[in-house]
Amino acid sequence: MKDIVICKTANNYYIYSFCSRRIFSIDKLSYQLIKILKDTKSTIENAPTQHLANLLNVSASIINDHLTLLHNICGDTEKIKKIKAEITSGSIYYNLSNNPQLSLEVTECCNLHCTYCCYGNLYNTADTARTSSMSTDIAQRAIDTLIRFCNSKYSIRNHNTINVSFYGGEPLLNFRLIKEIVDYCSKKTNSKIDFSYSMTTNALLLRTYIDFLAQNEFSLLISLDGNEYNNSYRKKTTGEGSFSEVFSNLIFIRNNFPTYFKDKIQFNCVLHDRNCDIESLLIFFDENFDKRPGISELSLSDIKPSKKDYVKSIFRSAEKYLTASQKYNEEDIPLIYRNCFHFISNHTDYKYDSVNDFYCEDKEQIATGTCIPYGRKVFLTAHGKVYPCENISRAFQFGNIDNFFQSEQIESVVQTHNKLLKKTSELCLSCYNQYNCPQCMYNINWDNSSSICDLYMTEDDFSKEFSSVMQQIEMIPSLYRTILKTPIE
Repeated sequence: MKDIVICKTANNYYIYSFCSRRIFSIDKLSYQLIKILKDTKSTIENAPTQHLANLLNVSASIINDHLTLLHNICGDTEKIKKIKAEITSGSIYYNLSNNPQLSLEVTECCNLHCTYCCYGNLYNTADTARTSSMSTDIAQRAIDTLIRFCNSKYSIRNHNTINVSFYGGEPLLNFRLIKEIVDYCSKKTNSKIDFSYSMTTNALLLRTYIDFLAQNEFSLLISLDGNEYNNSYRKKTTGEGSFSEVFSNLIFIRNNFPTYFKDKIQFNCVLHDRNCDIESLLIFFDENFDKRPGISELSLSDIKPSKKDYVKSIFRSAEKYLTASQKYNEEDIPLIYRNCFHFISNHTDYKYDSVNDFYCEDKEQIATGTCIPYGRKVFLTAHGKVYPCENISRAFQFGNIDNFFQSEQIESVVQTHNKLLKKTSELCLSCYNQYNCPQCMYNINWDNSSSICDLYMTEDDFSKEFSSVMQQIEMIPSLYRTILKTPIE
Protein backbone atom coordinates (compact mmCIF):
# COMPACT_ATOMS: atom_id res chain seq x y z
CA MET A 1 0.00 0.00 0.00
CA LYS A 2 2.89 2.32 -0.77
CA ASP A 3 0.79 3.99 -3.46
CA ILE A 4 -1.38 5.84 -0.90
CA VAL A 5 -0.69 7.94 2.18
CA ILE A 6 -3.16 9.06 4.81
CA CYS A 7 -3.09 11.94 7.24
CA LYS A 8 -5.35 13.68 9.68
CA THR A 9 -5.72 17.22 10.91
CA ALA A 10 -7.55 18.45 13.98
CA ASN A 11 -10.91 18.08 12.24
CA ASN A 12 -10.56 15.98 9.08
CA TYR A 13 -9.02 12.95 7.41
CA TYR A 14 -7.34 12.80 4.00
CA ILE A 15 -5.83 10.35 1.56
CA TYR A 16 -3.30 11.01 -1.19
CA SER A 17 -3.10 8.63 -4.17
CA PHE A 18 0.19 8.44 -6.08
CA CYS A 19 -1.67 6.71 -8.91
CA SER A 20 -4.31 9.33 -9.58
CA ARG A 21 -2.23 12.14 -8.06
CA ARG A 22 -5.27 13.40 -6.23
CA ILE A 23 -6.09 14.38 -2.65
CA PHE A 24 -9.40 13.16 -1.23
CA SER A 25 -11.24 13.96 1.96
CA ILE A 26 -12.30 10.70 3.68
CA ASP A 27 -14.29 9.78 6.77
CA LYS A 28 -12.85 8.44 10.01
CA LEU A 29 -13.79 4.84 9.19
CA SER A 30 -11.90 4.93 5.87
CA TYR A 31 -8.90 6.39 7.68
CA GLN A 32 -9.03 3.61 10.28
CA LEU A 33 -9.38 0.97 7.56
CA ILE A 34 -6.31 2.19 5.66
CA LYS A 35 -4.30 2.43 8.87
CA ILE A 36 -5.11 -1.17 9.83
CA LEU A 37 -4.32 -2.43 6.33
CA LYS A 38 -0.99 -0.62 6.34
CA ASP A 39 -0.08 -1.85 9.82
CA THR A 40 -0.87 -5.46 8.83
CA LYS A 41 0.75 -5.09 5.38
CA SER A 42 -2.52 -6.02 3.69
CA THR A 43 -4.02 -4.60 0.50
CA ILE A 44 -7.52 -3.38 -0.30
CA GLU A 45 -7.98 -6.32 -2.67
CA ASN A 46 -7.19 -9.02 -0.08
CA ALA A 47 -8.60 -7.21 2.97
CA PRO A 48 -10.16 -9.55 5.56
CA THR A 49 -13.65 -8.00 5.50
CA GLN A 50 -15.20 -9.81 8.44
CA HIS A 51 -12.12 -9.39 10.61
CA LEU A 52 -12.09 -5.64 9.88
CA ALA A 53 -15.83 -5.45 10.62
CA ASN A 54 -15.27 -7.07 14.00
CA LEU A 55 -12.32 -4.80 14.81
CA LEU A 56 -14.20 -1.61 13.91
CA ASN A 57 -17.57 -2.77 15.25
CA VAL A 58 -19.49 -2.21 12.00
CA SER A 59 -21.19 -4.54 9.52
CA ALA A 60 -19.28 -6.36 6.77
CA SER A 61 -21.38 -4.59 4.12
CA ILE A 62 -20.23 -1.18 5.37
CA ILE A 63 -16.62 -2.38 5.25
CA ASN A 64 -17.16 -3.61 1.67
CA ASP A 65 -18.68 -0.27 0.63
CA HIS A 66 -15.71 1.62 2.06
CA LEU A 67 -13.18 -0.76 0.49
CA THR A 68 -14.85 -0.33 -2.92
CA LEU A 69 -14.70 3.45 -2.56
CA LEU A 70 -11.05 3.33 -1.49
CA HIS A 71 -10.20 1.05 -4.41
CA ASN A 72 -11.69 3.60 -6.81
CA ILE A 73 -9.81 6.43 -5.11
CA CYS A 74 -6.46 4.67 -5.24
CA GLY A 75 -6.57 4.13 -8.99
CA ASP A 76 -4.42 1.97 -11.23
CA THR A 77 -0.90 1.40 -9.89
CA GLU A 78 0.32 1.09 -13.49
CA LYS A 79 -0.36 4.81 -13.89
CA ILE A 80 2.15 5.88 -11.25
CA LYS A 81 4.54 8.28 -12.97
CA LYS A 82 7.69 6.40 -13.90
CA ILE A 83 11.11 7.65 -12.89
CA LYS A 84 13.19 8.56 -15.90
CA ALA A 85 16.88 7.91 -15.35
CA GLU A 86 18.42 9.49 -18.44
CA ILE A 87 18.43 12.49 -20.72
CA THR A 88 19.70 12.79 -24.28
CA SER A 89 21.98 15.21 -26.07
CA GLY A 90 18.89 16.45 -27.91
CA SER A 91 17.63 17.90 -24.61
CA ILE A 92 20.86 19.89 -24.25
CA TYR A 93 20.76 21.19 -27.82
CA TYR A 94 17.11 22.17 -27.34
CA ASN A 95 17.87 24.06 -24.11
CA LEU A 96 20.84 25.90 -25.58
CA SER A 97 18.77 26.89 -28.63
CA ASN A 98 15.79 28.13 -26.64
CA ASN A 99 17.62 29.39 -23.56
CA PRO A 100 16.18 32.53 -22.01
CA GLN A 101 19.24 33.75 -20.11
CA LEU A 102 23.00 34.15 -20.32
CA SER A 103 24.42 34.95 -16.89
CA LEU A 104 27.89 36.50 -16.94
CA GLU A 105 30.10 36.66 -13.88
CA VAL A 106 31.78 39.84 -15.09
CA THR A 107 33.95 40.03 -11.97
CA GLU A 108 34.64 38.03 -8.84
CA CYS A 109 35.65 41.19 -6.99
CA CYS A 110 33.31 42.87 -4.53
CA ASN A 111 33.34 46.15 -2.61
CA LEU A 112 31.43 44.55 0.26
CA HIS A 113 32.44 41.86 2.70
CA CYS A 114 29.05 40.57 3.88
CA THR A 115 29.16 38.30 6.90
CA TYR A 116 26.83 35.73 5.34
CA CYS A 117 28.14 35.85 1.76
CA CYS A 118 28.27 32.38 0.19
CA TYR A 119 31.83 33.22 -0.92
CA GLY A 120 32.75 34.44 2.57
CA ASN A 121 34.38 33.00 5.66
CA LEU A 122 31.37 30.88 6.66
CA TYR A 123 31.57 28.68 3.59
CA ASN A 124 34.10 26.31 2.06
CA THR A 125 34.41 28.54 -1.01
CA ALA A 126 36.19 31.13 1.18
CA ASP A 127 39.45 29.27 0.65
CA THR A 128 39.39 30.20 -3.03
CA ALA A 129 40.73 33.62 -4.00
CA ARG A 130 38.16 35.68 -5.94
CA THR A 131 40.00 38.47 -7.72
CA SER A 132 39.46 37.74 -11.43
CA SER A 133 37.39 39.63 -13.98
CA MET A 134 35.94 38.42 -17.28
CA SER A 135 37.59 39.43 -20.54
CA THR A 136 35.74 41.03 -23.44
CA ASP A 137 36.68 38.12 -25.69
CA ILE A 138 35.07 35.52 -23.41
CA ALA A 139 31.84 37.50 -23.09
CA GLN A 140 31.51 38.14 -26.82
CA ARG A 141 32.18 34.50 -27.70
CA ALA A 142 29.46 33.38 -25.29
CA ILE A 143 26.96 35.75 -26.93
CA ASP A 144 27.98 34.59 -30.42
CA THR A 145 27.56 30.95 -29.41
CA LEU A 146 24.04 31.46 -28.06
CA ILE A 147 23.09 33.42 -31.19
CA ARG A 148 24.22 30.46 -33.31
CA PHE A 149 22.09 28.12 -31.25
CA CYS A 150 19.10 30.47 -31.51
CA ASN A 151 19.46 30.29 -35.30
CA SER A 152 19.86 26.50 -35.34
CA LYS A 153 17.33 23.83 -36.29
CA TYR A 154 16.69 23.17 -32.59
CA SER A 155 15.15 26.60 -32.01
CA ILE A 156 11.34 26.57 -31.90
CA ARG A 157 10.90 30.34 -31.90
CA ASN A 158 10.71 32.79 -34.76
CA HIS A 159 12.08 35.47 -32.45
CA ASN A 160 14.39 35.08 -29.45
CA THR A 161 15.05 37.57 -26.67
CA ILE A 162 18.22 36.69 -24.81
CA ASN A 163 18.39 38.14 -21.32
CA VAL A 164 22.00 38.96 -20.47
CA SER A 165 22.32 38.94 -16.71
CA PHE A 166 25.34 40.49 -14.99
CA TYR A 167 26.59 38.73 -11.90
CA GLY A 168 29.45 39.12 -9.42
CA GLY A 169 31.05 39.90 -7.03
CA GLU A 170 29.72 43.36 -7.65
CA PRO A 171 29.14 43.64 -11.41
CA LEU A 172 29.52 47.43 -11.54
CA LEU A 173 33.17 47.08 -10.55
CA ASN A 174 33.65 45.97 -14.15
CA PHE A 175 31.40 48.55 -15.76
CA ARG A 176 33.75 48.85 -18.74
CA LEU A 177 32.91 45.27 -19.76
CA ILE A 178 29.18 45.74 -19.12
CA LYS A 179 29.14 48.72 -21.49
CA GLU A 180 31.12 46.79 -24.11
CA ILE A 181 28.69 43.86 -23.91
CA VAL A 182 25.63 46.11 -24.33
CA ASP A 183 27.27 47.85 -27.29
CA TYR A 184 28.15 44.46 -28.80
CA CYS A 185 24.62 43.12 -28.33
CA SER A 186 23.10 46.19 -29.95
CA LYS A 187 25.12 45.41 -33.09
CA LYS A 188 23.87 41.81 -33.06
CA THR A 189 20.19 42.75 -32.71
CA ASN A 190 18.07 41.89 -35.75
CA SER A 191 14.56 40.78 -36.68
CA LYS A 192 15.12 37.35 -35.11
CA ILE A 193 17.14 38.18 -31.99
CA ASP A 194 17.17 40.99 -29.48
CA PHE A 195 18.48 41.42 -25.94
CA SER A 196 17.35 42.51 -22.51
CA TYR A 197 19.56 43.18 -19.49
CA SER A 198 19.41 42.51 -15.78
CA MET A 199 21.77 42.80 -12.84
CA THR A 200 22.03 42.03 -9.17
CA THR A 201 23.88 44.82 -7.38
CA ASN A 202 24.65 46.12 -3.90
CA ALA A 203 23.97 49.69 -5.19
CA LEU A 204 27.17 51.26 -3.84
CA LEU A 205 28.14 52.40 -7.36
CA LEU A 206 24.63 52.85 -8.66
CA ARG A 207 24.55 56.65 -8.75
CA THR A 208 27.69 56.72 -10.90
CA TYR A 209 26.23 54.51 -13.63
CA ILE A 210 22.48 55.10 -13.37
CA ASP A 211 22.23 57.10 -16.63
CA PHE A 212 23.55 54.17 -18.66
CA LEU A 213 21.48 51.58 -16.80
CA ALA A 214 18.26 53.55 -17.19
CA GLN A 215 18.92 54.31 -20.84
CA ASN A 216 19.36 50.58 -21.57
CA GLU A 217 16.40 49.58 -19.38
CA PHE A 218 18.34 47.30 -17.05
CA SER A 219 16.17 45.39 -14.60
CA LEU A 220 17.93 45.73 -11.25
CA LEU A 221 17.68 43.52 -8.19
CA ILE A 222 19.18 45.44 -5.29
CA SER A 223 20.43 43.60 -2.23
CA LEU A 224 19.37 45.51 0.88
CA ASP A 225 18.38 43.99 4.22
CA GLY A 226 16.39 46.94 5.58
CA ASN A 227 17.40 49.88 7.77
CA GLU A 228 20.90 50.55 9.09
CA TYR A 229 20.73 47.93 11.84
CA ASN A 230 18.95 45.41 9.59
CA ASN A 231 21.69 45.89 6.99
CA SER A 232 24.64 45.72 9.40
CA TYR A 233 25.92 42.35 8.16
CA ARG A 234 26.56 44.02 4.79
CA LYS A 235 29.86 45.77 5.50
CA LYS A 236 32.37 47.38 3.17
CA THR A 237 35.76 45.73 2.77
CA THR A 238 37.09 48.39 5.16
CA GLY A 239 34.72 47.16 7.86
CA GLU A 240 32.46 50.22 7.68
CA GLY A 241 28.73 49.90 7.27
CA SER A 242 27.32 50.31 3.76
CA PHE A 243 23.76 51.41 4.55
CA SER A 244 24.05 55.22 4.48
CA GLU A 245 25.76 55.29 1.09
CA VAL A 246 23.41 52.75 -0.47
CA PHE A 247 20.33 54.48 0.96
CA SER A 248 21.51 57.87 -0.33
CA ASN A 249 22.00 56.42 -3.84
CA LEU A 250 18.55 54.88 -3.83
CA ILE A 251 16.82 58.08 -2.72
CA PHE A 252 18.69 59.96 -5.45
CA ILE A 253 17.46 57.50 -8.11
CA ARG A 254 13.94 57.46 -6.72
CA ASN A 255 13.77 61.25 -6.94
CA ASN A 256 15.56 61.74 -10.26
CA PHE A 257 14.52 58.63 -12.21
CA PRO A 258 11.02 58.00 -10.81
CA THR A 259 9.62 55.99 -13.73
CA TYR A 260 12.72 53.81 -13.99
CA PHE A 261 12.76 53.30 -10.23
CA LYS A 262 9.11 52.23 -10.24
CA ASP A 263 9.28 49.91 -13.24
CA LYS A 264 12.78 48.41 -13.19
CA ILE A 265 14.06 48.25 -9.62
CA GLN A 266 13.27 45.48 -7.16
CA PHE A 267 14.79 44.57 -3.79
CA ASN A 268 15.94 41.39 -2.14
CA CYS A 269 16.43 40.93 1.61
CA VAL A 270 18.33 38.05 3.14
CA LEU A 271 16.49 37.17 6.34
CA HIS A 272 18.56 36.77 9.52
CA ASP A 273 18.52 37.58 13.22
CA ARG A 274 18.92 41.35 12.67
CA ASN A 275 15.97 41.92 10.33
CA CYS A 276 13.41 39.23 11.21
CA ASP A 277 10.84 41.72 12.50
CA ILE A 278 8.92 41.38 9.26
CA GLU A 279 6.41 44.12 9.94
CA SER A 280 9.12 46.72 10.56
CA LEU A 281 11.05 45.47 7.55
CA LEU A 282 8.10 45.78 5.18
CA ILE A 283 7.17 49.21 6.59
CA PHE A 284 10.73 50.42 5.88
CA PHE A 285 10.54 49.45 2.20
CA ASP A 286 6.98 50.67 1.84
CA GLU A 287 7.61 54.11 3.34
CA ASN A 288 10.94 54.78 1.62
CA PHE A 289 10.54 53.10 -1.77
CA ASP A 290 6.88 52.10 -2.13
CA LYS A 291 8.16 48.57 -2.81
CA ARG A 292 7.79 45.13 -1.26
CA PRO A 293 11.11 43.26 -1.18
CA GLY A 294 11.70 39.65 -2.07
CA ILE A 295 12.84 37.71 0.98
CA SER A 296 15.39 34.93 0.81
CA GLU A 297 17.23 32.85 3.37
CA LEU A 298 20.85 32.26 4.29
CA SER A 299 22.45 29.46 2.32
CA LEU A 300 22.66 26.24 4.32
CA SER A 301 24.82 24.44 1.75
CA ASP A 302 28.58 23.91 1.90
CA ILE A 303 29.04 25.56 5.33
CA LYS A 304 32.38 25.04 7.03
CA PRO A 305 31.89 22.49 9.86
CA SER A 306 33.32 24.96 12.38
CA LYS A 307 30.79 27.63 11.32
CA LYS A 308 27.57 25.58 11.31
CA ASP A 309 26.52 26.59 14.82
CA TYR A 310 27.03 30.26 14.03
CA VAL A 311 25.04 30.08 10.79
CA LYS A 312 22.28 28.25 12.64
CA SER A 313 22.22 31.00 15.27
CA ILE A 314 21.64 33.80 12.75
CA PHE A 315 19.44 31.83 10.31
CA ARG A 316 15.75 32.72 10.26
CA SER A 317 13.05 30.86 8.31
CA ALA A 318 11.29 33.15 5.82
CA GLU A 319 8.11 31.07 5.93
CA LYS A 320 8.00 31.00 9.73
CA TYR A 321 8.54 34.72 10.24
CA LEU A 322 6.31 35.83 7.38
CA THR A 323 3.51 33.61 8.65
CA ALA A 324 3.81 35.16 12.12
CA SER A 325 3.59 38.65 10.65
CA GLN A 326 0.31 40.43 10.09
CA LYS A 327 1.91 42.78 7.53
CA TYR A 328 1.60 40.70 4.39
CA ASN A 329 -0.84 40.68 1.49
CA GLU A 330 -1.88 38.30 -1.28
CA GLU A 331 1.31 38.71 -3.31
CA ASP A 332 3.33 37.43 -0.34
CA ILE A 333 1.24 34.27 0.06
CA PRO A 334 3.33 32.08 -2.32
CA LEU A 335 6.40 32.76 -0.16
CA ILE A 336 4.64 32.50 3.19
CA TYR A 337 3.02 29.21 2.28
CA ARG A 338 5.83 28.05 0.02
CA ASN A 339 5.76 24.42 1.19
CA CYS A 340 2.01 24.30 0.71
CA PHE A 341 2.27 25.79 -2.78
CA HIS A 342 4.93 23.35 -3.93
CA PHE A 343 3.24 20.34 -2.34
CA ILE A 344 -0.12 20.96 -4.05
CA SER A 345 1.39 22.13 -7.32
CA ASN A 346 3.78 19.20 -7.73
CA HIS A 347 1.95 16.30 -6.08
CA THR A 348 -1.33 16.89 -7.90
CA ASP A 349 -1.75 16.59 -11.64
CA TYR A 350 -2.98 20.12 -12.32
CA LYS A 351 0.38 21.58 -13.31
CA TYR A 352 1.50 21.65 -16.95
CA ASP A 353 4.85 22.97 -18.10
CA SER A 354 3.70 23.40 -21.70
CA VAL A 355 0.80 22.81 -24.08
CA ASN A 356 2.43 19.54 -25.14
CA ASP A 357 2.60 18.51 -21.49
CA PHE A 358 -1.17 19.03 -21.23
CA TYR A 359 -1.84 16.48 -23.98
CA CYS A 360 0.75 13.95 -22.80
CA GLU A 361 -0.86 11.29 -20.61
CA ASP A 362 2.22 9.21 -19.79
CA LYS A 363 4.53 11.86 -18.43
CA GLU A 364 7.83 10.66 -17.02
CA GLN A 365 9.30 11.98 -13.80
CA ILE A 366 13.03 12.72 -13.91
CA ALA A 367 14.82 11.66 -10.73
CA THR A 368 15.50 14.46 -8.20
CA GLY A 369 14.62 18.13 -8.64
CA THR A 370 17.63 18.72 -10.88
CA CYS A 371 17.09 20.82 -14.00
CA ILE A 372 18.15 19.46 -17.35
CA PRO A 373 21.41 21.37 -18.03
CA TYR A 374 20.93 24.84 -19.53
CA GLY A 375 17.15 24.64 -19.19
CA ARG A 376 17.05 27.92 -17.27
CA LYS A 377 20.30 29.66 -18.08
CA VAL A 378 23.91 29.39 -19.16
CA PHE A 379 26.20 30.66 -16.42
CA LEU A 380 29.70 31.75 -17.44
CA THR A 381 32.33 32.37 -14.76
CA ALA A 382 34.93 35.11 -14.92
CA HIS A 383 37.45 32.40 -15.88
CA GLY A 384 35.34 31.24 -18.82
CA LYS A 385 34.01 28.05 -17.24
CA VAL A 386 30.41 27.15 -18.08
CA TYR A 387 27.72 25.81 -15.72
CA PRO A 388 23.92 25.43 -15.94
CA CYS A 389 23.58 27.92 -13.07
CA GLU A 390 25.59 29.75 -10.43
CA ASN A 391 24.42 27.44 -7.62
CA ILE A 392 25.95 24.21 -8.93
CA SER A 393 28.97 22.71 -7.23
CA ARG A 394 32.17 23.60 -9.06
CA ALA A 395 33.36 20.01 -8.58
CA PHE A 396 31.55 19.12 -11.82
CA GLN A 397 32.86 20.02 -15.25
CA PHE A 398 30.42 21.27 -17.87
CA GLY A 399 33.04 22.71 -20.16
CA ASN A 400 34.35 26.16 -20.93
CA ILE A 401 33.93 28.92 -23.46
CA ASP A 402 36.02 26.94 -25.98
CA ASN A 403 34.10 23.66 -25.89
CA PHE A 404 30.78 23.73 -24.01
CA PHE A 405 28.85 23.87 -27.31
CA GLN A 406 30.81 21.06 -29.01
CA SER A 407 29.16 17.67 -29.50
CA GLU A 408 31.86 15.80 -27.57
CA GLN A 409 31.46 18.06 -24.52
CA ILE A 410 27.67 17.95 -24.70
CA GLU A 411 27.83 14.16 -24.78
CA SER A 412 30.15 14.24 -21.76
CA VAL A 413 27.63 16.39 -19.88
CA VAL A 414 24.86 13.93 -20.81
CA GLN A 415 26.91 10.96 -19.57
CA THR A 416 27.75 12.68 -16.26
CA HIS A 417 24.12 13.72 -15.78
CA ASN A 418 22.80 10.23 -16.54
CA LYS A 419 25.38 8.62 -14.27
CA LEU A 420 24.15 10.75 -11.37
CA LEU A 421 20.51 10.11 -12.30
CA LYS A 422 21.18 6.37 -12.20
CA LYS A 423 22.76 6.72 -8.76
CA THR A 424 19.79 8.60 -7.37
CA SER A 425 16.88 6.98 -9.24
CA GLU A 426 16.64 3.89 -7.04
CA LEU A 427 16.51 6.03 -3.92
CA CYS A 428 14.01 8.36 -5.63
CA LEU A 429 11.68 5.44 -6.35
CA SER A 430 11.33 4.72 -2.65
CA CYS A 431 11.15 8.39 -1.64
CA TYR A 432 7.65 9.68 -0.97
CA ASN A 433 8.59 13.20 -2.08
CA GLN A 434 9.72 12.23 -5.57
CA TYR A 435 7.22 14.52 -7.33
CA ASN A 436 8.16 17.51 -5.18
CA CYS A 437 11.91 17.03 -4.83
CA PRO A 438 13.91 20.26 -4.34
CA GLN A 439 17.29 18.49 -4.34
CA CYS A 440 19.83 19.28 -7.04
CA MET A 441 21.96 16.17 -7.44
CA TYR A 442 24.97 18.32 -8.33
CA ASN A 443 24.93 19.63 -4.76
CA ILE A 444 24.74 16.22 -3.06
CA ASN A 445 27.81 15.21 -1.08
CA TRP A 446 28.75 12.14 -3.12
CA ASP A 447 31.71 11.40 -0.82
CA ASN A 448 29.29 10.64 2.02
CA SER A 449 28.42 6.98 1.55
CA SER A 450 26.00 6.80 4.50
CA SER A 451 23.34 9.01 2.91
CA ILE A 452 23.36 10.67 -0.48
CA CYS A 453 20.23 12.74 0.10
CA ASP A 454 19.41 14.70 3.23
CA LEU A 455 15.93 15.42 1.83
CA TYR A 456 14.84 11.77 1.49
CA MET A 457 11.26 11.42 2.75
CA THR A 458 9.74 8.33 4.38
CA GLU A 459 6.01 7.64 4.50
CA ASP A 460 5.84 9.09 8.01
CA ASP A 461 7.69 12.22 6.85
CA PHE A 462 5.31 12.60 3.93
CA SER A 463 2.25 12.10 6.13
CA LYS A 464 3.41 14.86 8.49
CA GLU A 465 4.02 17.23 5.56
CA PHE A 466 0.67 16.27 4.06
CA SER A 467 -1.08 16.99 7.36
CA SER A 468 0.66 20.37 7.70
CA VAL A 469 -0.40 21.38 4.17
CA MET A 470 -4.03 20.38 4.69
CA GLN A 471 -4.10 22.18 8.03
CA GLN A 472 -3.02 25.38 6.28
CA ILE A 473 -5.70 24.99 3.61
CA GLU A 474 -8.35 24.39 6.26
CA MET A 475 -7.30 27.59 8.00
CA ILE A 476 -7.31 29.59 4.73
CA PRO A 477 -9.77 27.95 2.29
CA SER A 478 -8.97 30.48 -0.46
CA LEU A 479 -5.34 29.31 -0.42
CA TYR A 480 -6.09 26.32 -2.67
CA ARG A 481 -7.67 28.56 -5.32
CA THR A 482 -4.67 30.88 -5.13
CA ILE A 483 -2.31 27.94 -5.61
CA LEU A 484 -4.10 26.79 -8.75
CA LYS A 485 -3.84 30.18 -10.46
CA THR A 486 -0.29 31.07 -9.35
CA PRO A 487 2.79 29.92 -11.33
CA ILE A 488 5.40 28.26 -9.13
CA GLU A 489 9.08 28.88 -9.88
